[in-house]
Amino acid sequence: MHFTDTRTIWMLLKALSVVTLTLAGVGAAHAQSVATFDAPLETQSQGPDYTARVPLAANTAQAQDAALVKALAQVFERASGGGQIPGHYRNRARDWVENFSLERDAEGLGLRASFDPRSIDDAVASSGFPLWGARSAGTETVDLHLGNVNSAQRYAQVMRQLGNDRRIEGISIASLNGTDLTLRLTAEGGRQTVAELLTGSGIAYSRGGGFGAALQMDLR
Repeated sequence: MHFTDTRTIWMLLKALSVVTLTLAGVGAAHAQSVATFDAPLETQSQGPDYTARVPLAANTAQAQDAALVKALAQVFERASGGGQIPGHYRNRARDWVENFSLERDAEGLGLRASFDPRSIDDAVASSGFPLWGARSAGTETVDLHLGNVNSAQRYAQVMRQLGNDRRIEGISIASLNGTDLTLRLTAEGGRQTVAELLTGSGIAYSRGGGFGAALQMDLR
């Protein structure tokens, strides 16, 4: 389905837009903020989330300890961009938890725990992983002019491709003119990373753009 009315495209982007993806070393994981229909398209910042909810088998001290270990592993994985927590850190759940609570909802009984950010960050760094949300060395801001954005499906495909890569730390919509969309990205490796992600996947091809200028690409 094709759209020629700019207002139609704007409504699609407002409804579907991933306003900000704060992604650094995330593997296949990514954080996603979806704008509501009438929300302004503004860049937001979000660092690591040090809270996790896990199912609780029973309301016993033993089950709580096991759930805290699982919650810690989830937080570590998120903060490290998909890294597995080393075994010697798993027994630190009680030491690093700041608070936890039990809750019952449609998913059943669960435990929600928040962990000390500094302890998590130190563990992630000591394990050799980059920290989610931290600005990596070699990170640059890239303006991408993307042409032929003529359907919601094609737009979503681009955002998935960019959002699933650990080197992309942020995405925001800068402007829209007809079916030409301008995105502002924060990317480790800068222009080369963005170009490789879209051309290598066959989603788009490059129209050039000199050093310091916006990257020009068209959807295929």
